[in-house]
Amino acid sequence: MKKLVLSEEAQIRQEKFEQFMELIGLSERSILNYLEAIRTCSMMVSYSLSKKGYESIYDITDPDEIRYIQQLLEQNPEYIEINQKGHNRHSSGIANYIKFLDFLFIFAKK
Repeated sequence: MKKLVLSEEAQIRQEKFEQFMELIGLSERSILNYLEAIRTCSMMVSYSLSKKGYESIYDITDPDEIRYIQQLLEQNPEYIEINQKGHNRHSSGIANYIKFLDFLFIFAKK
């Protein structure tokens, strides 16, 4: 698999996501696993992301768009296999990223 290069904005969002996971009490190991899982998922759906103008999942700020990407992943046999082997690490990483975006949305309204 090719290496994923994040835009500056996506890197900042990834760092904030990492901070969010620390705030909700995830272990360092879980955080690293989820970050890597999202990078893997981004590469698995890179074609679909690029059609929408994104390079990675971290470029997406709309939780509904992430849910759409999640649906694409759940139809991919390779994703299903690695998610099962990884004890649902990939689906959990995506779920936590959706929580993070929901969190940002709630506080942006205040």
